[in-house]
Amino acid sequence: TCLISFDRNRYSVMAKAAQRAVQVRAYADRIVVRLGDEVVAEHARHFGRDRTIYDPWHYLPVLANKPGALRNGAPFQGWDLPLALARLRRKLGSGDEADRRFVRVLGDGADPYGRTGKDVNAIRLFQEKGRICSAPMHSTLYRVNPAILQF
Repeated sequence: TCLISFDRNRYSVMAKAAQRAVQVRAYADRIVVRLGDEVVAEHARHFGRDRTIYDPWHYLPVLANKPGALRNGAPFQGWDLPLALARLRRKLGSGDEADRRFVRVLGDGADPYGRTGKDVNAIRLFQEKGRICSAPMHSTLYRVNPAILQF
């Protein structure tokens, strides 16, 4: 799993840190998890017990193999997507194929901490023109950031 335990709570980390030794730095208001020199998680610190705190962006590589987890996986329940991505998600509909398309859009171009970039701007462009259809959207997203459509 992509979770570490700290102070009787569990916190998500990026998938690449799963099953690896990490360093946890605890501050009064947050925890920072490092794998070598790289920050692989940062969460608000929780002082209660037995809570699991997820950051859905940590699980994007897992979605490439299991897109259905987008609907049913615990990290994605109540996921507050950026507005442009939420609209796209609704327009794509539901089901396995819609999940695969949405995961492809999220892809490698997404920031693991939820900050949005060129990919979301491209989605906004299509929404403003009222054209959310797969082929042209993928073509434009590819021109903006080719890594978005590659697995």
